[in-house]
Parts: sequence; structure tokens; C-alpha cells
Amino acid sequence: MKTETLKQIYNEFNLDKDDIFVLKFGTKKQPIITRGGIDKIMKKMRIQIKYDIQKISDDHKYCVIQATGFIFPNNVPEDIVMNGNTPKPKHVMASFGESSPQNNKSPYPIAMAEKRAKSRVVLQMSGLYEKGFFSEDESDDFNKK
Repeated sequence: MKTETLKQIYNEFNLDKDDIFVLKFGTKKQPIITRGGIDKIMKKMRIQIKYDIQKISDDHKYCVIQATGFIFPNNVPEDIVMNGNTPKPKHVMASFGESSPQNNKSPYPIAMAEKRAKSRVVLQMSGLYEKGFFSEDESDDFNKK
């Protein structure tokens, strides 16, 4: 990724050097956004998220959560309560987060599925997925070393 593109992303979303790191996979460099960076992007874009458990095993080891992100017009308060009287959002997008013993080392699979769903919907809504960014929550391999 070009340095100029990274600078633009840092400025656009009020990120700092601790919010993005780069991992090397062979010859490819992969930009990874931290959980804190995801939260900053969410705040900057005024994204509200509603979570729904789509599937969960009886032992809670397998979980799929849907995150639906909403961006409301600027005249709507940031702490809006999502209910039947909620104004129409100007942008809506959904994504899923999953967790199972095969893709998660954390002892909290539901929390991990939620983090993955949140990160994915924020990265999609911000356009950063299409620029090649991933979140540190998407894989146990995506951690600063």
C-alpha cells in the first residue's frame, strides 16, 4: 500500500500509529486495523450497530452473529435508541462474525464472533475492505508480533 494512501486513511478517520500495523505473509504486506482503530472509524462515521445471534451451539462453542451497521443523517443524535420510531438511516450494511474451535483460541467464542462481525461491518461501511484492510479480530494470525 502506498504511503500517501495510508496517510489519507489516518487523516480521514483520526487514526494514529497504534491503530494500524502491517503483517507480512510471504512477499505480501497486509495492513491490519486494531480494535481501537475500528472503534475510532465507527465513531468518526457515526456507525450504530445492532447485533443478532444467528446460530449458537448448545455448548456455546460455535456461534454466528450478524452485525447490521446504520449511518444516520447528521441531525440524528449519535446515541439514538434503535426502536420502531428510529429515523430512516442513510446507509445500512450487514456482515457476519463466526467463532468455532477451528478458528478461535479465545475462551469467549460469543464475544469473538461479535468482535468479528463488528469489525467486518465497519470495514465494509468505511470502504477499507476494498482497499485491502483487515481487522486484528478476524484471525488469530492477525496479531502484532
